[in-house]
Amino acid sequence: MTNKSEKNTAKSFLESLHDDPEWVQKMEERAEKQRRTQAELLAAQKPIIDDLHTVGVNVNRVWDLLNNETPPKVIPILIKHINKLYPPRILEAIARALATPSASTHWATLLEKFERTTEKEVKDGLAVALAKIASYDERFLGEVIDLLKDEKHGTSRVLLLEALENSKYPRAREILLELRNFPSLQQEVERSLKRLR
Repeated sequence: MTNKSEKNTAKSFLESLHDDPEWVQKMEERAEKQRRTQAELLAAQKPIIDDLHTVGVNVNRVWDLLNNETPPKVIPILIKHINKLYPPRILEAIARALATPSASTHWATLLEKFERTTEKEVKDGLAVALAKIASYDERFLGEVIDLLKDEKHGTSRVLLLEALENSKYPRAREILLELRNFPSLQQEVERSLKRLR
């Protein structure tokens, strides 16, 4: 519990920061940088947003698609744009929006993009999409297991574990036990095993 003198100390410290012109300038510069970044991201994703509007999906940002299940009519638009040059944050949003069974017909495209990309946030978004699709369609589990065992995919592999967790695949537990041998997966595999019980 915080006592009154600690609150006063914190309050006076914050007040002193606001009286410090150097600190105030840093905060203003940080806020301006964030505004510029947001404006750049909005401008960059305009072609996607325009395409979405043509099929009646009215969103302001690609990330808005993640608030609900992605409508099947949107999948071809997202697939068209995922191989274009966009900032990583936008590509990540596109990939995460493709985390739906409706995107299963585009498995090969998503898998190739996952294997090719070096951008961590894009790879994470693609891992989420691949795991979700594979958890609905077990035809893809073998490829997910191969990706999980391939250490070149780094920590993004952790996000692929969902496919095994949600799977009715009889060997899911056995595969998870095998994956415990990978130090980078060990902790998350333990959690996955507990959720399987």
